[in-house]
Amino acid sequence: MTETIIEQSTFALIKDDKGAVEDYRKIKNFQQRLDFWRNQIELKKSDRFRNILTLIPKIAALNSQRDEVVHRLWGGGIEDTSWSGIGTETTDAGMMPRVAETIKSKGGPPPFTWRATYSRLREMAREMATLNRDLLVAVMLPQSHGNVDRGTQIGAF
Repeated sequence: MTETIIEQSTFALIKDDKGAVEDYRKIKNFQQRLDFWRNQIELKKSDRFRNILTLIPKIAALNSQRDEVVHRLWGGGIEDTSWSGIGTETTDAGMMPRVAETIKSKGGPPPFTWRATYSRLREMAREMATLNRDLLVAVMLPQSHGNVDRGTQIGAF
C-alpha cells in the first residue's frame, strides 16, 4: 500500500514533465523511487508538503524491516498447531544469517540475527498500517481549512 501511495503521488507531481515521467519509469528499486519522490516534493518548495518529508525516514525503516521478513531465509520455529509440531517443543522463527554473518562466525553455526516472534510481526503490521494512514492523510488532505482541493493536492489521482 505504501508503494502504491508513493507511486500515485509521484505521478501526480510529475504528470506535466514527460522527461521526469520517463526517468521515474526506469527506476525499479524502492529506495530509489522513495528518493525520487522526496526530490520531487522538495522541488515544490511548499510548506504544505513538508510534513510528508518527516514520514520518509519511517518509510525507509519499515521498508527495511519488511524486506527482512519477506526476502530473508527463515529457520527454526515450529507452530504448535502444525502436524510436525504436535508433541514437540516449539519456538519462534529466526532469520537465517547473511553470508557475511556466516563467514564472521568462524567455527560453529552463526547465531540467528533476529527472532521473528508473532508479537513482533504483529507490531510491524500495526506500525505499517499507522504509517499508511498518516501517509494517506498527508498526501490527500490539504493542510488548510480541512477542505480537499483537488487542484493542488499532491496526491490527486
